[in-house]
Amino acid sequence: MTAARIPREPPAVGAERCPTCGAAVETPYCSSCGEQRASDRHYSLRHLGEELFETLFHADGRAIRTIRTLIARPGALTAAYMRGERKPYVAPLQLFFLANVVFFVWVGITHVNTFSTPLQFHVGGMFYSGLAHRMVDARLAARHVTYESYAAIFDHAATLQAKSLIILMVPMLAVVTMLLVLPERQATTQDVVFALHTMTAVLLLVMAVSLALGLIAGGFAHAGFVTRWQLWDQLSALLILIALGAYTHRALRRAYGLSSAGAAARAIAFALAFIPTVILYRAVLFFTTFYTT
Repeated sequence: MTAARIPREPPAVGAERCPTCGAAVETPYCSSCGEQRASDRHYSLRHLGEELFETLFHADGRAIRTIRTLIARPGALTAAYMRGERKPYVAPLQLFFLANVVFFVWVGITHVNTFSTPLQFHVGGMFYSGLAHRMVDARLAARHVTYESYAAIFDHAATLQAKSLIILMVPMLAVVTMLLVLPERQATTQDVVFALHTMTAVLLLVMAVSLALGLIAGGFAHAGFVTRWQLWDQLSALLILIALGAYTHRALRRAYGLSSAGAAARAIAFALAFIPTVILYRAVLFFTTFYTT
């Protein structure tokens, strides 16, 4: 026999139903669940923008606190997550996606994209370039198109693919972390969280380095000096690796409790392992983009 359902009392005069829990609400906020009553809600685009700004940039907001901790105290977010602290900070995966969105907005403005490689680099200079060259030649012959026309299509698609495929670098870096700190690690989850935080920091590093070098290169160009963009790209990669090594050294100490010497050796190995990680990511990007264009 099922229990009889007790009907809810109708709201009092001047009250309304809470949109979340259904309780009668006579004040601006529900006394049962804290939800704001529907009649006080604003649905304008301006208010939506104000809510977004409040979430991201309010001094007490979790997002700005999380990013500040990520930059100023490498490894602290991973350590806090493993201790069970959830409320003060944005979750690792959510933080990574937020940084990913900001990064590709930045790419759209600056047109500097470290993680989206044009077709000309795939067919020359990579370990898979021989195969890539033969695949592209066969594609051109089959479709009766020129290399230039196909390259334009490929490069545009690669930029779009990179937005989703960049997350593949997270499990790659998690494996690298696991191998480097195998004796000290607490759980595989810690390695994944560490990789998410580190990859988020990498996106911020790439934006900072590209901005700095862009300003320097613009200054040289304005002064009449001819800049070699290939040299700037190589310098950018070098600066990112150095910054990543320094960042990872501090992060490993906080997240895994390593000594300074132990963290330094692992940080160097981590930064060097980042190079083949990017190359492997680019290989995946090529084949994914090729078979979808």
